[in-house]
Amino acid sequence: MTKPCSNTAEVLVVRPWFGVSDWGNGYAHFDALVMSRMPGQAQQRYADYRVVDRYDTNIQRTPRPDNFRFQCQVDDRHTEAYAWHWGYQPELGRIFDVRDLKLYGASITAIDCALTRMQRADGPAEAVGRFVVRLARALKVGGIVLIETSLDGSFRDAAEVQRFVGASDYSDAVRMIDNLVAELHRTCIQRAGRKAA
Repeated sequence: MTKPCSNTAEVLVVRPWFGVSDWGNGYAHFDALVMSRMPGQAQQRYADYRVVDRYDTNIQRTPRPDNFRFQCQVDDRHTEAYAWHWGYQPELGRIFDVRDLKLYGASITAIDCALTRMQRADGPAEAVGRFVVRLARALKVGGIVLIETSLDGSFRDAAEVQRFVGASDYSDAVRMIDNLVAELHRTCIQRAGRKAA
């Protein structure tokens, strides 16, 4: 594992997990959310990071890092990740309302504009790894952290950081995330086979 070295406190933390559907198919998800590194910690465990929330003092910038989330799905039938979504978690419940729009509307526009500029300059993001890296650039975070895959969807404090990639090495982050998708796909096939047996 490479330790974080950027001066930027916020990083995009990628959190993968598995599940099995009732009809026997294996599936996995991963999300990515902005978290800050806890000062004085080694940044080797999930507990060394905390989610950036709207009450932090450093969220006056655009785009805002608080409550941002990307998510997608992998399963045993598709070799690529699908259902890519990004946005901001609503403050109350599951409905993104006018209060959330006032808080995050400018940030949504800023991220969308940045993604459009990157697509014009570099072409479409053919796989999810490149897209997540583009989000990290648009959010102006100091790197991308991958934590170990959860087998049950819960993220325990003791979960280990598998890898940190700083903003200057984002080509490595593209490979890291695309390799994660391939590994999740292989494991989904194995888990679906065990369920069906």
